[in-house]
Amino acid sequence: MSASKKKKDAKKTAASKNAETRLDENQQTAGHDDVSEPQTANQATSEIAAQPVAEAAPETPVGANRLIHETSTYLLQHAYNPVDWYAWGEEALARAKKEDKPILLSVGYAACHWCHVMEHESFEDVPTAKMMNDNFVNIKVDREERTDIDEIYMKAVQLMTGHGGWPMTVFLTPDLKPFFGGTYFPKEPRHGMPSFTQLLTALSEAWRDRRAEVEESSGSVTEHLKMLDSLNARSEGKTGAVQEIRKDYLQDAADRLLDVFDHRFGGFGNAPKFPHTFVCKYTLREKVFMAYKHSTEISGTS
Repeated sequence: MSASKKKKDAKKTAASKNAETRLDENQQTAGHDDVSEPQTANQATSEIAAQPVAEAAPETPVGANRLIHETSTYLLQHAYNPVDWYAWGEEALARAKKEDKPILLSVGYAACHWCHVMEHESFEDVPTAKMMNDNFVNIKVDREERTDIDEIYMKAVQLMTGHGGWPMTVFLTPDLKPFFGGTYFPKEPRHGMPSFTQLLTALSEAWRDRRAEVEESSGSVTEHLKMLDSLNARSEGKTGAVQEIRKDYLQDAADRLLDVFDHRFGGFGNAPKFPHTFVCKYTLREKVFMAYKHSTEISGTS
């Protein structure tokens, strides 16, 4: 074999060894990358697992409404009504605004007898529930759980009707202004009261056909409530300017209460009647004071 051919064979052998060396290095590098990939994936999985996961909404049993997820005993008593009840909250209020529907607010408590009567007569009745669901956003409130809501709308009911009690039934605009209110409404008309379904029909028609009247009424009630709150704040010294209430206002209030007093059966107004301690105390105190003043004037002139 010639010398030139030997040199060529040596070059080929060296090139082959160099190629094998580079291949081994590439394989080692590739092997290293294969090991690192699952580590990166594991780290990413750990990071995702560490992130908070939004809890899924609890499932509602068949035949139940949203109140099944509440903790209030009173609200749970209404959890299987066919009424599409909401608890007081942003979900219900947002829906009323979005759908431009009035709100039917029903307030009561677990030990209230007439609350249970109205539930049995109306809220468990499928046709009545359908009228409520079709025309209103229905909100149920436990007065023992949300005393703030109860206090606000009880003032409105007393302002509109002259009396209050539970169950309290108030109809509100989507911006929460009351335009009609009362207490217990029967399934059938009686004692001069309309049936609950008659009331639902009348108010849904008024909202649809006489919106301006409804908004005017709600605005008037709201303004009167603001005036009452302002007077209460002044009398309690919250505004820094204590204002004495005129005695003739007190006398006029007592006279108005006595005008609606039922001298035969007792209580104020028509049935259903609920005792109001502050009204009884005030009328008794005012009349005793006036009787004492009158007797003093007589004895002073005798």
